[in-house]
Amino acid sequence: MTGDTSIRRVTALTWILAVVGTVATFFGWGSFPALGFLFGATASAMNFRWLKHLVDGLGETAPPRRKVVLFVLFRYALVAIAGFALVKYSKDSLFAASAGLLVPVAAILIELIYAIIYARA
Repeated sequence: MTGDTSIRRVTALTWILAVVGTVATFFGWGSFPALGFLFGATASAMNFRWLKHLVDGLGETAPPRRKVVLFVLFRYALVAIAGFALVKYSKDSLFAASAGLLVPVAAILIELIYAIIYARA
């Protein structure tokens, strides 16, 4: 299945780019921005995963509404708390976290280029 393979590649590329970006940010700007980048990349990768599960679950029996609402509230509360901590301790971390949020976008673009280059006629 091409779709499943693409999703696996995007997921793997996301984590590879997250690690490479975190290491580069650490050596370029220090530990707080590196933590910010890692937070942004992790939050974005987890959001990508959750959205994939949401799409996969469409058409199946829906989980109880209360469970879904609690999960969404927990997810955003966790992101808000971590974001507050980043801003409180270092404004550079906020910019690095914003860059980290773009890691899955970069992974998708790399997958797109790969698919175009290796497309079968």
